[in-house]
Amino acid sequence: MSIDAALDSLLGRIAAFRDRHGLSESAFGRRAVNDDKLLNQLRAGRATLRTLRRVERFMADYRPDAVAPETAEPSGEAAA
Repeated sequence: MSIDAALDSLLGRIAAFRDRHGLSESAFGRRAVNDDKLLNQLRAGRATLRTLRRVERFMADYRPDAVAPETAEPSGEAAA
């Protein structure tokens, strides 16, 4: 499999993952590798093997019921 084919395959899996979990492109990138421009970089072919592995691991380990730190309510305060 060529690098381009591998990236296309990964981008397809990411799109399906995002659709399944209701994540925007920037939210996916931020949560996966702390980079909200991740998908633009992948489309441009700018990605290291380390980044690709981190993306794969993120999707494999993702738990949608876990509250992301930026959306957690401060302790002692209820949501309105």
